[in-house]
Amino acid sequence: MVWEESNYLFEVPVDGSTISDFILMGIDFGPFKEDASWRGANLPLGWRIEKDIREKFILDENGSKRAVIYLKNKIHMRPIRRFNYGRHNPTDPDISIRFCLWDSKVPYPQKRKIILEKVHSLPSRKQHESTHKTRGDQYFNEFEVFIKDWLAKRYPNWEDSTNYWNDD
Repeated sequence: MVWEESNYLFEVPVDGSTISDFILMGIDFGPFKEDASWRGANLPLGWRIEKDIREKFILDENGSKRAVIYLKNKIHMRPIRRFNYGRHNPTDPDISIRFCLWDSKVPYPQKRKIILEKVHSLPSRKQHESTHKTRGDQYFNEFEVFIKDWLAKRYPNWEDSTNYWNDD
């Protein structure tokens, strides 16, 4: 199938573009050839694509990152949820571990806002490697349970990348 490229203002990877969240966000995708890596797309009014060092981002009308386009290794795209959690660089990773909950609703290129954080002391990694890892995993599991409960109470559909972007 041949498609008219001039009908589309942007080019996005084929891989990942079939995720239904993108359609719900209002992205209009053009057809693509079976072996193509890229396809045409039109973004909602006010949305744009910005290039970073290693990737591109689809930004909404407020400048928040709504999707990431990976350019290294395997070219693909994925939606970004407003809320994410995980490990964050502590001051001294040999003796402590830090977990954060982030809000991605900030204008690009600002860093995500930290909503909650928890820091735990750990036995020295150099002296107690096994205990250091085991405790780190235990603390992460506890943080994950806490965060999922916290988010579920405030943002019941937080795992859906199309939700809560227009909330203030």
